[in-house]
Amino acid sequence: MSVWRVWGLVVYLVLQAIMFVVALYARQYYKKQEQAQQAGAASKKAGAFEVRTTRTMARDVAVVGIAAALATALTVALGPISIGIAGINTRLSYPVMPTVAVLYDPVVAAISSTISAVLGDALLGWLAPWTLSTMVTGFIATWVTGTIIRDPRKLLITIPVLLIQSLISAVYVGWVLDLSGVVPFAAMMPSVLLGHIPWSLVGTPLIMNLLYARGFYYRPKLAA
Repeated sequence: MSVWRVWGLVVYLVLQAIMFVVALYARQYYKKQEQAQQAGAASKKAGAFEVRTTRTMARDVAVVGIAAALATALTVALGPISIGIAGINTRLSYPVMPTVAVLYDPVVAAISSTISAVLGDALLGWLAPWTLSTMVTGFIATWVTGTIIRDPRKLLITIPVLLIQSLISAVYVGWVLDLSGVVPFAAMMPSVLLGHIPWSLVGTPLIMNLLYARGFYYRPKLAA
């Protein structure tokens, strides 16, 4: 039995737990900043931009559906042209959930992630017992990413968080496929990580900042 069937899970749990604690701290930190700003601008009348970006239940539901559908479509689109299960594994859908989590809301994006995980596996014929764990890990990873990264322009926060979450994702995928006997951990984990690095370093931060510059930001802006 591969040692990574045990240690892969241990490494994943430790790394994700650390990031979860960091996210909880970041959440409290940003909440204090929001409260301070709200106290200083209590009498300010909402302008056109604030009204346009106001969160509503209907908008949340719409974003969940659009994000899940887009991620699923991109996942399925890449399936037929995949170059081997242990090749350089990349996903066209990789930027979707981090982008929604950072620019819109971490919880909304996390819910979208769980839905797309099921739909993607179902459409590609990959439904298996680990689909449930993938839903859970995807929810946590997406929430953590959106909670820690509040301003995509701060690349010294954005890029490291994306890279660390890519590593954690690679460890999880490697562990699951090793446990199931499909591909050894030593082959799968590096291939997933190599596929994610370009997105973490360039692709996802670029998409986030382009959308941010166009006004697609629905969270309270914090003072620099």
